[in-house]
Amino acid sequence: MEIHSYDLHKLFSETVLNFTTNAITKRNPSFRLSVEIVKRVSSGWRLRIYKRR
Repeated sequence: MEIHSYDLHKLFSETVLNFTTNAITKRNPSFRLSVEIVKRVSSGWRLRIYKRR
């Protein structure tokens, strides 16, 4: 599924990043680089892909 509304996508991605960044970095600090890259592109969906790989 893809969200085309920028405002909704931005709000979603910020919420997801805040939650997942804390959860991921606590278990695997090596994921911090991936999270930082995702923050720069502001893509919550891409962050989900990073988590699954």
